[in-house]
Amino acid sequence: MTDCISYFDESGDEATFVVGGLTSTAARWDALAHDWALALATAPAIPYFKFNNAHKLSAADHGAKIDALIAIINQHAMRADAGIVDVGEYEVY
Repeated sequence: MTDCISYFDESGDEATFVVGGLTSTAARWDALAHDWALALATAPAIPYFKFNNAHKLSAADHGAKIDALIAIINQHAMRADAGIVDVGEYEVY
Protein backbone atom coordinates (compact mmCIF):
# COMPACT_ATOMS: atom_id res chain seq x y z
CA MET A 1 0.00 0.00 0.00
CA THR A 2 1.29 3.45 -0.91
CA ASP A 3 0.89 6.34 1.49
CA CYS A 4 -0.73 9.33 -0.15
CA ILE A 5 -1.21 12.94 0.83
CA SER A 6 -4.23 15.01 -0.15
CA TYR A 7 -4.85 18.73 0.07
CA PHE A 8 -8.35 20.17 -0.16
CA ASP A 9 -9.56 23.75 -0.24
CA GLU A 10 -13.00 25.28 -0.41
CA SER A 11 -14.48 28.47 -1.70
CA GLY A 12 -17.94 29.78 -2.17
CA ASP A 13 -20.54 32.47 -2.03
CA GLU A 14 -24.30 32.59 -1.46
CA ALA A 15 -25.00 30.74 -4.73
CA THR A 16 -22.24 28.15 -5.04
CA PHE A 17 -19.96 26.10 -2.82
CA VAL A 18 -16.83 24.57 -4.40
CA VAL A 19 -14.27 22.14 -2.97
CA GLY A 20 -11.22 20.91 -4.84
CA GLY A 21 -8.39 18.61 -3.94
CA LEU A 22 -5.12 17.12 -5.12
CA THR A 23 -3.70 13.74 -4.11
CA SER A 24 -0.25 12.25 -4.64
CA THR A 25 2.35 10.06 -2.99
CA ALA A 26 4.38 11.61 -0.20
CA ALA A 27 7.50 11.81 -2.38
CA ARG A 28 5.65 13.39 -5.28
CA TRP A 29 3.89 15.76 -2.86
CA ASP A 30 7.24 16.92 -1.50
CA ALA A 31 8.39 17.58 -5.07
CA LEU A 32 5.16 19.47 -5.80
CA ALA A 33 5.58 21.64 -2.70
CA HIS A 34 9.20 22.39 -3.63
CA ASP A 35 8.40 23.28 -7.24
CA TRP A 36 5.36 25.32 -6.15
CA ALA A 37 7.50 27.42 -3.78
CA LEU A 38 10.05 27.97 -6.55
CA ALA A 39 7.33 29.06 -8.98
CA LEU A 40 5.92 31.54 -6.45
CA ALA A 41 9.42 32.94 -5.82
CA THR A 42 10.24 33.25 -9.53
CA ALA A 43 10.06 36.87 -10.68
CA PRO A 44 7.66 38.45 -10.49
CA ALA A 45 7.38 36.78 -7.09
CA ILE A 46 4.12 36.46 -5.17
CA PRO A 47 3.75 35.36 -1.51
CA TYR A 48 0.94 32.83 -2.17
CA PHE A 49 -1.45 31.87 -4.94
CA LYS A 50 -5.15 32.54 -4.96
CA PHE A 51 -6.77 32.55 -8.39
CA ASN A 52 -8.73 35.76 -7.87
CA ASN A 53 -5.80 37.65 -6.30
CA ALA A 54 -3.39 38.84 -8.98
CA HIS A 55 -1.03 40.46 -6.44
CA LYS A 56 -0.78 43.53 -8.70
CA LEU A 57 0.73 41.42 -11.51
CA SER A 58 -0.03 42.36 -15.08
CA ALA A 59 -2.61 40.15 -16.78
CA ALA A 60 0.19 38.48 -18.77
CA ASP A 61 2.32 37.81 -15.67
CA HIS A 62 -0.68 36.52 -13.72
CA GLY A 63 -1.56 34.20 -16.61
CA ALA A 64 2.04 32.98 -16.84
CA LYS A 65 2.09 32.26 -13.10
CA ILE A 66 -1.15 30.27 -13.42
CA ASP A 67 0.28 28.30 -16.37
CA ALA A 68 3.45 27.50 -14.40
CA LEU A 69 1.45 26.29 -11.39
CA ILE A 70 -0.87 24.17 -13.56
CA ALA A 71 2.20 22.51 -15.10
CA ILE A 72 3.47 21.68 -11.60
CA ILE A 73 0.13 20.14 -10.63
CA ASN A 74 0.04 18.12 -13.86
CA GLN A 75 3.58 16.89 -13.25
CA HIS A 76 3.20 15.81 -9.61
CA ALA A 77 -0.46 15.22 -8.69
CA MET A 78 -1.83 11.75 -9.22
CA ARG A 79 -5.44 12.79 -8.82
CA ALA A 80 -7.45 16.00 -8.86
CA ASP A 81 -11.05 16.23 -7.68
CA ALA A 82 -13.60 19.00 -7.60
CA GLY A 83 -17.14 19.27 -6.33
CA ILE A 84 -19.58 22.08 -6.96
CA VAL A 85 -22.78 22.49 -4.98
CA ASP A 86 -25.65 24.78 -5.88
CA VAL A 87 -26.43 26.21 -2.44
CA GLY A 88 -30.10 26.86 -3.25
CA GLU A 89 -30.63 23.30 -4.43
CA TYR A 90 -28.80 21.97 -1.36
CA GLU A 91 -31.03 24.00 0.98
CA VAL A 92 -34.14 22.62 -0.73
CA TYR A 93 -32.83 19.09 -0.28
